[in-house]
Amino acid sequence: MVPKKWQISISNLSYSKRLRNRCWSLKNVSEELKCDYDFLYEILQQNGLHFEFICYEFKNDRELALLAVTQNGLALEFVDEELKIDHEIVGAAIQQNCLALQFVGSEYEVNYETALSLVKQNGLSLQFASKRLKSDLCTALYAVKQNGRSLLFMSEELKNNLEVVIEAVAQTDWAKLFIGEQLKNFNALYR
Repeated sequence: MVPKKWQISISNLSYSKRLRNRCWSLKNVSEELKCDYDFLYEILQQNGLHFEFICYEFKNDRELALLAVTQNGLALEFVDEELKIDHEIVGAAIQQNCLALQFVGSEYEVNYETALSLVKQNGLSLQFASKRLKSDLCTALYAVKQNGRSLLFMSEELKNNLEVVIEAVAQTDWAKLFIGEQLKNFNALYR
């Protein structure tokens, strides 16, 4: 006869196979499973967004958080606030998905090189950058070359910078919606 402890482990494994890639399912499992470290480890390897539904006592577990954000950077949203300023966890999250930048702790300082790298990867990540970066011409040019709609997130000064606006409009006509007031009537942009 199989010991009861092992029966739970065996059932956990078969249940975890059914949960793979179905994040919504973890919220429906028992609290016992949500607090089973081995079960959670296996599940987070498959889908980091499952981190949202793990039991509270593991929300600040560094190893599980790192596993989750490495698998899906957006899982950073669900980790404990203290871990949102951990350089390794934040670095893994934004490397996996630059849009995880929006979930970084308020005390975390993104350096210029990292921010520029993220903007080159996805111009829309400028949305989550500091005011200083939203006003930086070099960053703005990289952002609009990658995604013209990033013009929306720039300082008013850059929305009125002809070089930036021309690059944005060349990338997408949608950028015309975000042109600054001083350039709205500049006919050359609407040809």
